[in-house]
Amino acid sequence: MIAALCAIAGPGPATPPPDRGEALMEYDLTLAGKPPFRRLFLDALVTEESGGLERIFHAPVKYEKNPIMKGDAPWEGWGPNLGGTVIRDGGKLRMYYYCIADGEPTIAEDGKSMSIKLKEGVKYSPPVNRAVKCDDIKYAFERAFSENVPNAYATQYFGDIVGAPSTPTKGIKDISGITCPDDQTIAFALKTPTAGALYAALVMPITIPVPREYASKFDKTNPSTYDKNVVFTGPYMVKNNSEGKLTGWEPGKQIDVIRNPNWDEKTDFRPAYLDSWKVTEGNTDASVANKRILQGEGLVTGDGPPPADVLKQAEDLKAQADALMQAVLRAAFAG
Repeated sequence: MIAALCAIAGPGPATPPPDRGEALMEYDLTLAGKPPFRRLFLDALVTEESGGLERIFHAPVKYEKNPIMKGDAPWEGWGPNLGGTVIRDGGKLRMYYYCIADGEPTIAEDGKSMSIKLKEGVKYSPPVNRAVKCDDIKYAFERAFSENVPNAYATQYFGDIVGAPSTPTKGIKDISGITCPDDQTIAFALKTPTAGALYAALVMPITIPVPREYASKFDKTNPSTYDKNVVFTGPYMVKNNSEGKLTGWEPGKQIDVIRNPNWDEKTDFRPAYLDSWKVTEGNTDASVANKRILQGEGLVTGDGPPPADVLKQAEDLKAQADALMQAVLRAAFAG
């Protein structure tokens, strides 16, 4: 529903609890493999507790056989933003991705500056109703360094940008190292030769464009209330009213997702078949949630793999349905 700038990063190890690993292995050995599993980034977002650590973000080393994924269409720009979900489609495994950048980034020889062209025609959902421009991404970075929009990684991954605050600011301050030569170009100036690291980190959510003229009033409070009035750039949006307030989100209960009327399929390679759907929240018990899916109609699970006992139940139900269908076919042809 929202597009970000894009980059690719190398893997790091991460081992899930045994029950999660067993469920993944039983679910699909081809997709999951065997533990220990691996994670692209191991940062504060997935670390419950740590001590005695110094986090150092190193510049990525280019794999000698790159590029692994080669663009063959204009919309692919200079790199993919991988969603992380692997989907089995017949005999193939597919991963969907999206880019808002348009073309290769320009990185200075000294590694201390970089500029990126943005894709034209990507539009916000109502009530903003205009195309994304450079200042939206600049503002997205600046608000992320504010104490009103707390996050765990702004200084960790983007602290080397010239003018980036070292601690959360009161209010939203200008970052001089992020400039807009024009509406479709964003430029970064860095304190040290870390353009490669910045490039890799552009997959982070704080690169999602935020319209300054619309969001600034929500960002004046601590914490910001933009999350209750957010606008979207993809084919879908959370249902809202004419002022932008999300009426389709009841925290802990449900999210009503509808089409973004300003989305242009020419700016996106992915199809958007559904007109709307509803997300039921509050499913903290994975076993109960997945059993609810098996007992209902038109329901699908989210990110987490189903527990092993639910997978067994699903297999049994499938076997029963297959047997019933075979019996119906035999009766039809016998008659």
